[in-house]
Amino acid sequence: MDVIVVGAGPCGILASIRMKELHSDYNVILVEKCDSIGKRIKQSGNGRCNFLNDNFSPSKYNHPEFIIGYDDELNILKHYLNKKGLYYYSDEEGRNYPYSENGNTILYILKELLNEYHVDVRTGFEVNRIVKENGKYSIISKDEKILKGDKLVISIGGASFNYKKDDYERIIRSVTNEIIDFKPSLAPIITSSFSKSLEGKRVKANVKLLYKDKVLKEEKGEVLFKKDGLSGIVIFNMSSYLARLHLDSYNGYKIILDMLPYLSSEEVLWYKKKDPSLRNLLIEEIALEINKRKCSPKVFALDVIDLYDLKNSQVSSGGVSLKALNDDLSLIKDNNIYLGGETIDIDGECGGYNIEFALLSGIRIGSNI
Repeated sequence: MDVIVVGAGPCGILASIRMKELHSDYNVILVEKCDSIGKRIKQSGNGRCNFLNDNFSPSKYNHPEFIIGYDDELNILKHYLNKKGLYYYSDEEGRNYPYSENGNTILYILKELLNEYHVDVRTGFEVNRIVKENGKYSIISKDEKILKGDKLVISIGGASFNYKKDDYERIIRSVTNEIIDFKPSLAPIITSSFSKSLEGKRVKANVKLLYKDKVLKEEKGEVLFKKDGLSGIVIFNMSSYLARLHLDSYNGYKIILDMLPYLSSEEVLWYKKKDPSLRNLLIEEIALEINKRKCSPKVFALDVIDLYDLKNSQVSSGGVSLKALNDDLSLIKDNNIYLGGETIDIDGECGGYNIEFALLSGIRIGSNI
């Protein structure tokens, strides 16, 4: 059995390892367009590699019903990590990091497993198109090299990592046209304007996303003021909600910042009587902006204009439609082709959920081929 795995990210790597563990006689070729594998893994968690979360739950994803039943895959993943002696820890939010806080540690272990199970890894192989002929799949590179396989795994990530929707669609449309258009997710949000002096300033706030006064999502966290909008983990999670709506316009959507979430409105008034400038509560630039707007620091409102583009997003919302897939992540129309990770229309919130699904979906694919 010849199996070609396109894309050596977390999904493709784990699919290859699991396949070879179960079927040592399979010829598994893992191809990657870059000159090295696992670049997505090294980037996770700003290089610290937040690869799992203790709070893993279907509710963290855009299609929660599709995430149910991954307990076995999670146990297999932990078995691999324990087998190689990975020491990792959880922070107060349940995010799991290698003790080294370096993605290269995770990548080193995965490379060791690839070697142990004799996966044929080939870098610098950029797939141009895929052709099915006589029951086999020809994977043709941009320089016209050809690999042939009996089965195919596609794990090329989404548009946020590749930056090029055209490259993604050229490969995917070789096997299916059932694609949900991409929107940037886990990205900063472009908002209505505020004073330039706020740029680069941070505040801990309770953040509400509203549509015509209806609260859609609420979360506490640190907010960063950017040149033309807001950033920070809590804002990324708000962008995730917005991305999944696949809207052309965000007219009517607002973000409300409660910059003093641990004080009641009455307590804020008491402190304001002590110092009307509010510099006894907030940094000078934010206090000045509050007074300029004549608003409460508990109700700092900004209109949502747009999301930052795909190049500035951590993940993309969209991809191969789940309606095109079986439970084992094979295509309904061709069950010799499997797709997983961010290649399909699954995206999660911040906290390691996206890389975790990519790893687990790779194991599910490898277990089922």
